Amino acid sequence: TLIAKRKLPHAILFSGEQGIGKKTLAESLAYSLLTGKEEIQFENNNPTLTRMRQGSHMDYLYISGDNNEKTKNNIISVDQVREISLFLSKTRGESSVRVILIDGAEDMNVNAANALLKNLEEPPDNTVIICISHNPYSLLATIRSRLRVFKFTPISPNDCRAIVEENLTDALNYSSEDLDL
Repeated sequence: TLIAKRKLPHAILFSGEQGIGKKTLAESLAYSLLTGKEEIQFENNNPTLTRMRQGSHMDYLYISGDNNEKTKNNIISVDQVREISLFLSKTRGESSVRVILIDGAEDMNVNAANALLKNLEEPPDNTVIICISHNPYSLLATIRSRLRVFKFTPISPNDCRAIVEENLTDALNYSSEDLDL
């Protein structure tokens, strides 16, 4: 994988429909990077993940319009994006890499987008910026050009069934009578 080969791009864009798992995968990737795993993993009860979600991990920064307490709207402000520079000016604390996750990147106002562009143009070593967008074409073209884009699409019902059959064959053999409900 790109992680194991240490060839992960410094800036990534996960794009696709809302609700198909982009944020879950982004958090899993961030978790794996911060814990030094070579494969994308997710361990719900892990202290690293808990600190990530609480905003107390020294090497992880999460930005979204949902957490913009100053404006009380879903816009990612320039002040929020400027936090990236402050975050990157500090020495890494727990991990060999720093991860910045921008959820809803299309919610950046113009000033915020331009502030992000500066960080994308001069990427610091051992830093990965992950952007999530439901509408990537609303991002500035200069930002999109600096991100490695991974497009997500919903899986078909047949693919979903194949996954379930492959991974949960025992579950398919149960009837409602077997479950003692």
